[in-house]
Amino acid sequence: MPKSNFWEIAFAVNDSRNGNFVGQIRAIQLCATKPFDIALSLENQFEPPATVAFRAQGDMVRIGRKWFHIQNYQTWVGNWCWDSIAVDSETAAAILNNLCSMTLHKQKKFSPEGGWTSMWDLYEKGTFTAEGLERARNGE
Repeated sequence: MPKSNFWEIAFAVNDSRNGNFVGQIRAIQLCATKPFDIALSLENQFEPPATVAFRAQGDMVRIGRKWFHIQNYQTWVGNWCWDSIAVDSETAAAILNNLCSMTLHKQKKFSPEGGWTSMWDLYEKGTFTAEGLERARNGE
């Protein structure tokens, strides 16, 4: 089966009590679309959560202060807390590097909670590339 070069990135951006969109990221899951697998799970490590804005508009999504081109946007993915985007490998790498660079009081706003060892290492270094994501997906 051919591998997809698209990634799904799910964002916990909805109120857990009612599913209403709040526009702030509490958690992130990077998922390989074929085979479906959670490659990296990130949690906002501050309580209350550090503010990270999220907004989808057409074929663009805003994460923090940066805009990224997306292939698709879906609401209530898995359950009402999560919305997701589909992006190519280059955009996924740019988004992940953007998330890695977000800090509060000199600490990263998000910390890895699970996923592939290769992804965890890339997150800690803040060195995501499209090629690196594809190598990780292919188990290299």
